[in-house]
Amino acid sequence: MIGLRPKPSTLFLERPRLLRLLPEESGYVVWLEAPYGYGKSVLLAQWMNRLEAETWRVVWLALPEGDI
Repeated sequence: MIGLRPKPSTLFLERPRLLRLLPEESGYVVWLEAPYGYGKSVLLAQWMNRLEAETWRVVWLALPEGDI
């Protein structure tokens, strides 16, 4: 499903160390896996916001567990 990504709340802290680990070049697919509540969606939303600020085109794709 291609849809809207979650909007980061002002209550969440940025994670600069983790953001630095994400690619800043085109041509990547990022697979991020962790248990519920670890901040995966928030981290990716922050990363996408940063890329969009640099005029990148980004897509949020969410798949149900059975479709992976």
